[in-house]
Amino acid sequence: MLKSLNLQDIRQKTMQAFDHRVRIITAGLDLDELRNLMRGDPPQERPNPRYKVHTTSFIFHIRPRYYQKASTIFTHTFRLGFFTAFFFFEELFTGLILMIYYTPSPDQACQSILNLISNVPFGQMLQDMHRLGAEAMVIFTAPHMFRTYLTGSYKKERSFTWLIGVVLLLATLLLSFSGYLFPWDQLAYWAVTIGTSMVGAAPVGGNEANLLLRGAPDSIRYLYPRCRNCLVLPRSPRAHR
Repeated sequence: MLKSLNLQDIRQKTMQAFDHRVRIITAGLDLDELRNLMRGDPPQERPNPRYKVHTTSFIFHIRPRYYQKASTIFTHTFRLGFFTAFFFFEELFTGLILMIYYTPSPDQACQSILNLISNVPFGQMLQDMHRLGAEAMVIFTAPHMFRTYLTGSYKKERSFTWLIGVVLLLATLLLSFSGYLFPWDQLAYWAVTIGTSMVGAAPVGGNEANLLLRGAPDSIRYLYPRCRNCLVLPRSPRAHR
């Protein structure tokens, strides 16, 4: 009898703790209310907990119950967030295809790019779409963050969303910079060399940031691809020994 009571108490407390956690994530909706919401049934609790969830929940704010018609005016957002997300998925789609033909190796990267352009059907188009998509994503991300800051849309309940946006902006810039080196040709090498040199000129943490972006101190100078227009640098005296 005592064992059964203990099991029932444990089960009840576990369900209460789980229900409390679900309500925190969904801004007040429990499991039964979630099931009714997915089925289109009316709410069970009073007052209706669904009015608040669409404005405070991370999950349900994507599909709000209602919104002001004036908020859809083009000049309010210029659809900058939409275009940023669009080019992100475009980068994801083209990148997965290009990953099949690209060889991430210093002595084969450039040759794999030339093979992609010359022998793969629509390879040149995919590479151009991926390159232009990366540039367009940076172009739309920066003014999107700037507009959010000028209009004060980052305040109060949206502060956490703003923080995530800043992290995504830095990640976008970092990926755009690092992806420039993938073809491993002369243009990519010197562009990355100039960029890392600018970072290395910072008075505090410049050398560490330079080393982090380059990946190694000077190992890039001892790599010799064998394809035309690729990175070819003179051998150092140490390399002749």
